Amino acid sequence: MKPVVAVVLLAMTGASALAAQPPQEFVGTWQFSTKEVWIDIHADGTAFQCRIAPLGSVFNAKGSFVPPHSIRWESNFWGTDSLELADGYLVTSGKTGTHSLHPARQPLDPRCHNKSDM
Repeated sequence: MKPVVAVVLLAMTGASALAAQPPQEFVGTWQFSTKEVWIDIHADGTAFQCRIAPLGSVFNAKGSFVPPHSIRWESNFWGTDSLELADGYLVTSGKTGTHSLHPARQPLDPRCHNKSDM
């Protein structure tokens, strides 16, 4: 009986770790117009954000889409951002305020994939 319980617990844990799929219009790489800030939302519901401070410090976080329109970031510092689309912009609202991001005109900076300074 113990092996059955372990299999059920593993199955339940694995299922809850999967991110929900976001609406297609949220999928893509979004960028803040005046700063080096990107949010990348994938069709599988995973998300990544990168912020490069003026002096070059890199801050990034992984997250998961949460229906109906939010991203829960793994870092408690960022918390959860609600999302909406307005006039072609992704508008995020959360702990750091409300921000509008446009579809990225340039890819994520390569520094974004290095270890975060947080």
